[in-house]
Amino acid sequence: MTTNAIGLADHSAVQALIGDMPSLVIDIDPSGNSTQPCDLRISGNEADAAVVTRVTEPLKAKGVI
Repeated sequence: MTTNAIGLADHSAVQALIGDMPSLVIDIDPSGNSTQPCDLRISGNEADAAVVTRVTEPLKAKGVI
């Protein structure tokens, strides 16, 4: 997990620094207009349980959990 300050950086540059460790890029986009590359885009208004479910899916796909 990163802080927002790191999260605002180019995620490919961050990935290069952490090597083979899997990463999950989540774009919190209340406007729904973002075109930033990411693994998951949420509005920030979802219920907590819904976010957990949506985050779990790509983590499973990447073999993290």
